[in-house]
Amino acid sequence: MCSLRSHALAALLVFATLIAPASARCAPAEITRVWTEFRTDQERARLSDRLRGRPPRPRPHELRSQPAEAGGFYFALRLYRSQPLRTQDLSVRLSVVAPDAAEPRIYTFAVPPSPTRKLRLELGITGADWPHGSTQPLAWCIEVIDAQGALIAREESYLWSFPTR
Repeated sequence: MCSLRSHALAALLVFATLIAPASARCAPAEITRVWTEFRTDQERARLSDRLRGRPPRPRPHELRSQPAEAGGFYFALRLYRSQPLRTQDLSVRLSVVAPDAAEPRIYTFAVPPSPTRKLRLELGITGADWPHGSTQPLAWCIEVIDAQGALIAREESYLWSFPTR
């Protein structure tokens, strides 16, 4: 009987080691929601920046294509990770088709480390990168990429994958 239990335990350990690498490859992040909107410089400025006459500084969760410029088109997203982001490097690749373009422009943002598993990011295409005012982009795609370049999460607009004839 002991021999049967030890064989069953050994089989269970072998099975667990075969399964573990597969589960480690599962996506460690998920984009749970995306909001889009245009914001002016004044809407993005903190009260302390306004009182001191400084240009609007980015908030910790705000990533801009041109850090010195606050006005532009923003993509606010919630990123849920399976573990806190302390050592793992992630970046977000934002591809946007502007109203006057046929090809997408690609912006890459580094995701800051965070001790929590839920993170809210605001990706801004700011300054001269978005001269279209409050006009919505035609299509967009947001991809979260790990340090090795592997895609771990993706969210896109309806028209991004719209079939062409």
